[in-house]
Amino acid sequence: MISVLIATKNRPTEIMSCIRSVLLSTYRRYEIIVCDQSSQNDTAEAVRTTPAQYLRIRKGGKSTALNEGIRLA
Repeated sequence: MISVLIATKNRPTEIMSCIRSVLLSTYRRYEIIVCDQSSQNDTAEAVRTTPAQYLRIRKGGKSTALNEGIRLA
């Protein structure tokens, strides 16, 4: 199994497009983990409608978000 980690911040529309792209993959042994540093809940609400796991990151940068995603994976 592979883990697809997606770090994002304040991009609810783009995250949905990204998740849809992953879901179109013919490879099926994966999990999607969205590591979100958004200031609002729009991204969280969007991700909840998908099979992706959602992880809220309160502070740090992209590397912090991805490291937290790795821990979850």
